[in-house]
Amino acid sequence: MFSGSKGEKVIPLNSVTSVQYKAAGFLVGYIQLAVSGDSQRGGRSNTQSVQQDENAVTFYSKQNGEFKELADEINAALIAKHAPEVAAPDLAEQILKIAALRDRGVLTDEEFAAKKSELLARL
Repeated sequence: MFSGSKGEKVIPLNSVTSVQYKAAGFLVGYIQLAVSGDSQRGGRSNTQSVQQDENAVTFYSKQNGEFKELADEINAALIAKHAPEVAAPDLAEQILKIAALRDRGVLTDEEFAAKKSELLARL
């Protein structure tokens, strides 16, 4: 949630496409969100244009740590949102595979039983 001279705005995470963080030094720092559906401003962001952006917040150097942590959390959520989901192998398929290894003599009956019990315990 961002608030400023234009009021309060809630931006759903699934609308955020990127986040830009600039630490405060002599001048204020900022965190700026790119949001799908909003027209993007061309060129580089600077502190003056960021102060006019309703999807940005400026802060002072004593707040650098908090805003860096926020930017890192948003970036992590964006990466997780776009990471492909890896489906867990089907339990029956896994048991069939280790049974095939047992049948070929790669696993003993005891090793097969132990691995099967381990797989079933994950349910």
